Amino acid sequence: VAIKLLDRAFDCVYAEDQHFPCMASACLLIAAKLEETTPPPTCNFCYISNKTFTKQQLIQTELQICTSLSFALHTITPYHFIHRFIKASDATAGIFPWTVMSLSNPVLEAMVEYLVELAMVKSDFVTVRCSLVATSAVYLARATLNVQDLDGVVWSRTLEHYMRRDGKTNSHPTSKCIHFKNKMCLSKIQQTSIF
Repeated sequence: VAIKLLDRAFDCVYAEDQHFPCMASACLLIAAKLEETTPPPTCNFCYISNKTFTKQQLIQTELQICTSLSFALHTITPYHFIHRFIKASDATAGIFPWTVMSLSNPVLEAMVEYLVELAMVKSDFVTVRCSLVATSAVYLARATLNVQDLDGVVWSRTLEHYMRRDGKTNSHPTSKCIHFKNKMCLSKIQQTSIF
């Protein structure tokens, strides 16, 4: 959220190089206020930045960003989609999350969230719609874990309906997810990977 805010702020506000840390910290502070239950104190940002700006400058920059964006601060991320998509995935796999609270597939959930995290830090996925990143992560997680619906297929018509995508692996973000997952498995990160 902070990165998207910073990107949008730079479209509206001109900032010199020495003002960049303050802009970045202000966007991080705004994102924390939007997403966290207890945002960090403003003085922490000044301390972390080695006092390259004051608390008052940070507050002024925060106000400048908010007004330049007309207080339209919320941005959509893949996380807005994955919970609904995982519920649809659980329903097609014979797990009905609305009958028993914790019957969902925790391994599938962890894999989907992991794949979304991987996609969010890759520049290849910046231009891909968030719903498509979430769909690709669910598809790849189901295929990797061999989660099938009651008819024995990985991607059912119900999932096509909810996610508005067919289960073809040659779709742009899905193939990128597969390539990136394979690359991660071959690297040193494999030891911490769940694959």
